[in-house]
Amino acid sequence: MVTLAVIDGHRDTNDTACPGQHLYDAFPAIRRRTKRRVNRYHQRAVISEPFTGSGRAVMGATLPLRSGSWTPAETTPTYIWLREGARIAGATAATYRLVPADVG
Repeated sequence: MVTLAVIDGHRDTNDTACPGQHLYDAFPAIRRRTKRRVNRYHQRAVISEPFTGSGRAVMGATLPLRSGSWTPAETTPTYIWLREGARIAGATAATYRLVPADVG
């Protein structure tokens, strides 16, 4: 059993000089830079301004959401519309068109 770094050279597990000493010596710096980049993109989004909805709850009407703001800015929101607390299948856009099940 061998424990390897995520970024490793063939020489760590085989009889070879691959990837060459110069690149092998650069692995620690490459690992640090890669870890920083991965960590930057795996932050949890923090919503600083909530999403808001508008429109009238009328059969066939479309209810739009106005995006809030969050950190990090490059976060992409996922939309989930609920009916009586349960997820509505296929309702994953920033707008939702009311159907008979939504209007009482």
